[in-house]
Amino acid sequence: MSKRRSLFVLVASGALAVGVIQSGGCGGSSRHGPSTNEDLAGADLSAPDLTPCQGLACNIQSCPGGGTTTISGSVFDPAGTSVLYNVAVYIPNGQLADIPDGVDTTMCTSCPAPLSGSPLVTTLSDSHGRFRLENVPVGNDIPIVFQTGKFRRAITMPVVNPCVDNVIGAKDAKGAETLTRLPRNQMEGHLPLIAITTGGCEGLECVVRAYGFSDSEFTAASGTGRIHIYTGSGGGKASGGSGSQTEAYTFWGSNDIYKYDMILNSCECSPHDRNTSPPGNMAYTNMKKYLDHGGRLFTSDYQYNWFTDAPAPAEFKAVAHWMTNQSAPSYGAPYFVDTSFPKGMALNEWLQFVFTGASPPPTGQIKLDTLLYNVVGVNPGTTRWIYASQSGVAVPSTSTAYTTKYLSFNTPVSTDPTVTQCGRAVFADLHVSSNQHCSTFPLGCETVTKNQQVTAFEFLFFDIGSCVQDDTQPVEPPPVL
Repeated sequence: MSKRRSLFVLVASGALAVGVIQSGGCGGSSRHGPSTNEDLAGADLSAPDLTPCQGLACNIQSCPGGGTTTISGSVFDPAGTSVLYNVAVYIPNGQLADIPDGVDTTMCTSCPAPLSGSPLVTTLSDSHGRFRLENVPVGNDIPIVFQTGKFRRAITMPVVNPCVDNVIGAKDAKGAETLTRLPRNQMEGHLPLIAITTGGCEGLECVVRAYGFSDSEFTAASGTGRIHIYTGSGGGKASGGSGSQTEAYTFWGSNDIYKYDMILNSCECSPHDRNTSPPGNMAYTNMKKYLDHGGRLFTSDYQYNWFTDAPAPAEFKAVAHWMTNQSAPSYGAPYFVDTSFPKGMALNEWLQFVFTGASPPPTGQIKLDTLLYNVVGVNPGTTRWIYASQSGVAVPSTSTAYTTKYLSFNTPVSTDPTVTQCGRAVFADLHVSSNQHCSTFPLGCETVTKNQQVTAFEFLFFDIGSCVQDDTQPVEPPPVL
């Protein structure tokens, strides 16, 4: 077999990754991470590379007639029923590193869980969940990793045959994917540490459960699960939880929030002051620090006051035109998906694909209910995902005649491209669960179904935890550790 190096180019969901791999087995390059065009400038790719290969790199083979060995399939959510966009799929050539919990308040890193294990080949799933790995090692027991943010699952492909496309995937009796999906629990892989505060008008704990996570992962903060439930005003509780709303308010005012990778706050039916937990009344200050150092936050309806109350940071107030307490104009259906940026285009394509055969919405639109009217337009630097217009037709975000139903912004808030942004906040001007919530988890969650509203939030739920990038640009693969 040839010992010459080959230039490979991976293109997925608009992302471009370039690197050098060995296409001729042992004796090839030991460099397997992404490189840049500058790295390759002036390189003599015709010269033999005598650096010994290592591990699975020695199993990469050249194919006759310019062929290649590939692995293809689709990535699914933990339930195995909805495909996922922008999931990194790669073949490691070493041991995977541990993924830390929470945020480091001494630094700001846009991707706190880079890909580890010396990836040989990496790609991203597209808006239909599809992936294709090129020039992969052949042989038995080839590892494959699926990762987005701090969700990570590693599986083993029993056999990879040379110079053909090796399709991977397995369905259970109900048609759910069992192999190429994210983990349902800690036994299957790594889950981020998530805090969910409950509320009397929404049960985000029930919504997240619908994505396929095992009930054993939903516990009180003192439990061993990875999804901790804190009771908010009128909300449900975890088994073993106190059921007092002081759980949520004490949590927000404490340093415990920095332990979590993601925080989801359910609507409490009223814009309660978050600063009600002495000593210090630190909720708003803590949340800004959390977001500015890599935290991920989702709020809805009356939880808008994290961004609008007097103690809220001025830059949070400036991300959008807030018209709080339902005083904004009530624009009804149709509700539009903003397709003016790459992820918005992907959301539209994803919705069309997920609901194929099940009454998909008109292209560029989505069916919503239980909507509120607390925010109108967004300002530069803020991403508008879903909106309703006064005219009933799609309008740009620079218009003044629309109400935003989903928005997100990266933190620290800045339009300066030299500022490192590492956190993300999402606000939904609606109730994701349509007023369905639990009493004691999981009682009451059984009625939540994956309609268009709940499914759209699934796209955003996994996006919240992914690497923070400029939404105006195509997605890029996560960095390599």
